[in-house]
Amino acid sequence: MKVLIVDDNANDRKLLRLNLERHGCEAVIEACDGLEGFAVASAHRPDLIISDALMPRLDGFKFLWMVKMDKDLRSIPFILYSSVYTDKKDLELVSNLCAEAFISKPKEPEVFWSELTTILERLAAGEKKPPSSGSIDEEMEYLRKYSGVVASKIEEKVRELEEILALHKQTEAALRIREQGYRTLVENSPDLIVRYDSELRRIYVNPAWEKASGLSKEEVINVAGIDILKTPNLSDNLDYAAKLRNVLATGTVQTTELTWVNALGGPLYLECVIVPEYDRHGNVISLLVVGHDMTERKLG
Repeated sequence: MKVLIVDDNANDRKLLRLNLERHGCEAVIEACDGLEGFAVASAHRPDLIISDALMPRLDGFKFLWMVKMDKDLRSIPFILYSSVYTDKKDLELVSNLCAEAFISKPKEPEVFWSELTTILERLAAGEKKPPSSGSIDEEMEYLRKYSGVVASKIEEKVRELEEILALHKQTEAALRIREQGYRTLVENSPDLIVRYDSELRRIYVNPAWEKASGLSKEEVINVAGIDILKTPNLSDNLDYAAKLRNVLATGTVQTTELTWVNALGGPLYLECVIVPEYDRHGNVISLLVVGHDMTERKLG
């Protein structure tokens, strides 16, 4: 059996083709929309056409109409396979256009094949739709019903888009509130908070960090290096830098203790947590370091 699959989704065509070939269809040809489908059908005269409904350039309904109006193609069984046009008016139009059957997407391969087999057995037993007469009255009736169906689908899509837009606005508002709350928390935190980019340049420091270091944001933002705060021991800085690089490379949260010199020249004992931050592909793009001041505890 030679089958023509018409669908603008290449993955859907591939899955359907593999399913048909696995069940013994010796020739499966493909087209990406109704316009190409009609040309392929005219050239190859398939034994069966399986077509999606919603496609660019020429959709499944118009494609079906063209096939059933063509004296050389009208006898080819035509099955619409769609996830969009599934309500009562759509199915009525499918029937009026003399399609042999409608199968709703999506279907598991074996379920689809079972439904298709039932349809083919019915056709083999002689149950076929009467061919279209191609009269002017019939064509006008088709155009009227088709226009109604398309208008209904456009209204549905507009409503869906309006709902999505409303939800998007609600989500944006919630994210803004959350971000504002997060920023308020960070800005007022007594802990020293700093963010580094992947080159270990500071891209954010909070007020507590500025106060402890005696340095302003303008002095440290986008400046590379981790030795802006003085340390009594150079190895502290080297160890801190090594841990930052390790978190960048592995994405593993790490903790470390640091002794820095504060803005007044006294010791600043910090317990630091280094946390990786990811992009949407799972790559580490920045680091967040939270330093908890343990000076009173250490000196007490």
